[in-house]
Amino acid sequence: MKKIIAAALSALFLVGQPVFAQADKMHDLKFSPVRGGKFIYCNNIEELKSADLADDPENPVYIMNNENLSPDRYVMYVSHFNRIVKNIYGSEYPGEDIYIDAVFFAKEDTEILLSRTAFDVPKNNFTYLNYETIQTEESWSAIQAYADMSGDVIKTLNSNKTYYPKQQKPEKFLLKKGERVFLSRYIENFSAVAYPKHLLMAADFEILSGKADVNIFAARKRSISENGEISYPTVDFENCRFGSYKRDRTQKGIADSLPAVSASLEYTIDDTLADGKFLPVTVYNRYIPTGNNCLAWNTNINPQETAFRRNLIAESDLLSFKYRDPNKISYYGKNVPDNEKDDIWIFDTSHSDTAEYDPALNIAEDDYKPNYPLSNSENNSGYACNLGNYCVTTQYRLKVINNSARDRYFDYIVSSAANIIVKATDKDGTLLQTVVSKGQTNTNTTDTMASIRLAAGETTEFVLEMTLPVQNYGGQYNQFQINAAKTEPTFDENAESDRITPILIDNSKGLAAEIDAKLENANEKTKAIFCGNESNMYVVATDWGYAAYNKTISGNPYLYSYYWGITGKIYLLDKNFNITKELYLGSQPIEMTSANGKIYIKTIENGSFSIDSNGQTAPRPGYILPRDNQSGRAVRISDGKITVSTDGKISFPVAFSGTVPPFVECSSKLYYYAEGKRFGISADGVYWRHAVLDTNISSLSASDTSLTANGENTLFAYSQNTPLVLLNDEFLGFDTPPQIRDGELFIPMRMVFEKLGMQIFRDNDTKAVTAVGRGRFITLTPESDTAAVNGVEIRLSSVPFESGGRMFMPISVLSNMNLSIDDITEEKVRKITAEIESGFGDIECGAKVDVLLENGMVKLTAK
Repeated sequence: MKKIIAAALSALFLVGQPVFAQADKMHDLKFSPVRGGKFIYCNNIEELKSADLADDPENPVYIMNNENLSPDRYVMYVSHFNRIVKNIYGSEYPGEDIYIDAVFFAKEDTEILLSRTAFDVPKNNFTYLNYETIQTEESWSAIQAYADMSGDVIKTLNSNKTYYPKQQKPEKFLLKKGERVFLSRYIENFSAVAYPKHLLMAADFEILSGKADVNIFAARKRSISENGEISYPTVDFENCRFGSYKRDRTQKGIADSLPAVSASLEYTIDDTLADGKFLPVTVYNRYIPTGNNCLAWNTNINPQETAFRRNLIAESDLLSFKYRDPNKISYYGKNVPDNEKDDIWIFDTSHSDTAEYDPALNIAEDDYKPNYPLSNSENNSGYACNLGNYCVTTQYRLKVINNSARDRYFDYIVSSAANIIVKATDKDGTLLQTVVSKGQTNTNTTDTMASIRLAAGETTEFVLEMTLPVQNYGGQYNQFQINAAKTEPTFDENAESDRITPILIDNSKGLAAEIDAKLENANEKTKAIFCGNESNMYVVATDWGYAAYNKTISGNPYLYSYYWGITGKIYLLDKNFNITKELYLGSQPIEMTSANGKIYIKTIENGSFSIDSNGQTAPRPGYILPRDNQSGRAVRISDGKITVSTDGKISFPVAFSGTVPPFVECSSKLYYYAEGKRFGISADGVYWRHAVLDTNISSLSASDTSLTANGENTLFAYSQNTPLVLLNDEFLGFDTPPQIRDGELFIPMRMVFEKLGMQIFRDNDTKAVTAVGRGRFITLTPESDTAAVNGVEIRLSSVPFESGGRMFMPISVLSNMNLSIDDITEEKVRKITAEIESGFGDIECGAKVDVLLENGMVKLTAK
């Protein structure tokens, strides 16, 4: 996926004259690189293929070579995609996971201080919205990585997303000559990059003494020894080829500065300046060397690459990169003399990004020079470097003299579709407001990114910093505006669509060991498709085999629509894990469940389908899929209610006496949910245990009977064999489930009678509970074998008791409410083998109800 530098705004900003009679130099927007180190940037090749791997047995190669780095500070950002595909029997399939890493190799004894690292691969998360579970993908902007590198807490506008930097301690290590160490050793969250995802890896390090190579590479295999040593067993580092530049509109190289540029501006305002007015700047670039006074200006874009609003482009904000590559010599035409050839690629606003000869160029092939200098008199769009200044901080060092009689506010406004990051500090570096990211959008939006108070009669000095993350559009429009009131950044702590539930378990986790064992003996096609890709496959089990699809893009499928034909395949497998059929439903799957012997698929565009054991597909109504916890029951949510089916045909809603799960997921033999600080677990979707933690849930792990949140808070599910009570075709979801004592079924009293429209009263002295309504009043007392029905004492066959704050009564009591107690005789449901007799007076009320534990169900019908 190529990053396109865009500047497609409407005629929103007008070129205008300054509003102050000051020397133009006070408003000159001339950026200078911030010295004190070097910036290593690697984004070429952007889309890695099999030919770019260091463990290619035929031709191993580095992505980027940075050789003989001497003592200095280095800030390094690495950004690439995994675009490796497998060709199996003439069809393409997602390729293997790859690891993208940096290796430090000491050319002599070398001491290195590693200050900060960052690593980000977009992951899929479960979210819920309107009682529906969906997957969303983390931002491609990798804002977490920027928080980790800067140490700043970053909040996203109009969202509840907040990124907290990880705690890091500088690490110093000494490499003897010839030793190597991998950057991933010092990155806790380092992971593989799945197809077709992207990675951002960053590090801030200093070579204190010695000399080292710092090379970037990608490989399919990575090993960690028992003592924590990292190795890449399939990589021959001694024989890896040099990482040459390949033209794909991206670049790599080293800038002779830190990833920051800075400009100083000064303004004086007074009461003659109306609120809402914009402040001018004077921009300069190769097309307007004498400058242009304007009220809006463009950064992060090369004027040679675009003719659009060229008179507003700053140009001086763009860093220049150099990359030494011996392969460059091979691209020169044969008429070019040797003294005009070099092996240095220059990526800046003055050079093309060309490599091999392009016949469309107005130059003879024999006279061709790669990376040739550009002429200002020609249209160089498509050949100029596609610069965006990614990961570079643009600093505005501002001094504003407020001669007004009142406080004013200096607003920094940016129009862009990019998820830029803005930080505002005083001249000493103290934060003046929350560090904010703009949020990634599909179209340009205009936002006030900072609002700084200018005290009346005082001079205010402050710094505004804007950073453009990788994988975002360049070409930001900037404005400074003076206003009467502060513009507060808007956040939405309750944004429902952003409420991430970080569920880290799914069916695939529960089946992981089983799948690994099956793969060893599966046929060659299954091995070819799954091996190296197991963690990216979502797998569910059925009574006839398995079904799977590639889940890596399910969280943001539209972004990857180009890849649906590869990732959108559904695989049906037999019990030996051999692929029996491949299906493509015309769109990318985003969810899959197994229930009642069928597979259910939700696609991004074509709705939902069921698939039977023969691979026959059928459209199905609704968009919420049933979920089977392998106990013979299926659960789904419809119209905001949880429904349970015991036979795969009829579903009954569940009435809960306590917390209602906001949505239901399934893993192994459990149903579960997680929402903020709350989580719950159930074996059948009816009886739930819930817990509320002091902090948000960050991880879940499951066994067959328990669910553990954050590694230390465990809930156990009620038994799968707990009898279900169905009242007027509605399951009763007691917060304290029914119990069986001596063959008699006891159920919580309150919920049943309240469902019948009766009121419940409790005598705190005797603990007796009375239900009133339906022409009856019934009083039960714990541990008493008598009850009162309409004031008449009757004898009970079993005595009520209290448990968990609930009064439990024998189900036979309900015979006095004109309720019939039926048995359900479906294949998987055990019968209730007793008759309930009605009676009043000094007689025994009914007989014991003999209920067996295995899949028991009681059906109650009010007459």
